[in-house]
Amino acid sequence: MRRLIALIAGPQVIGSSGAGRRPEPPRGAGGGSRAGRGPGRGPYTDRGAAALEAVVILPAILLLAALTAASWRLWQTRGDVHSAAEAAARAASVSSGSAQGVTAGRQVALADLAGTRCSAPTVSVDPAGLSAPVGFPGRVGVRVACTVSMTDLLLPGLPGSFHVSASAEAPVDSHRERQP
Repeated sequence: MRRLIALIAGPQVIGSSGAGRRPEPPRGAGGGSRAGRGPGRGPYTDRGAAALEAVVILPAILLLAALTAASWRLWQTRGDVHSAAEAAARAASVSSGSAQGVTAGRQVALADLAGTRCSAPTVSVDPAGLSAPVGFPGRVGVRVACTVSMTDLLLPGLPGSFHVSASAEAPVDSHRERQP
């Protein structure tokens, strides 16, 4: 009877230690269920899996990086344009006359945008508050606009450029002498 069980179940099932357990695969190079076949020669191999993962995942990672760069560029340019508009409004509001206010506001805005990604910036200054008589409050308004290019990012579906604009106002000192 013992021989019959040994023939059916294998010799390792019958011993006192490990009765009822499956035999372990041989250890060492090429062991296991693919013993003797060598690496990558079975019906279910992993050959080409890394290349396939790279083909699928790498474009997604590059697209995400380019989208992040485009978002950062647009956000940074909006901040630069808004900062330039505020600085130009402050510079125009401390000028003594309308012509000087327009010139000062335009120069300050263009100087602030000099090192940014803004192309073709436009600055419009409304010096109406500088014409108010002494003792009356006034405000100077400035609008700054420019175009930021996205063509170097090569994102599909993204326009080549965005138009960014910002406006700011600054109060005019009501007790300061003004020139017309």
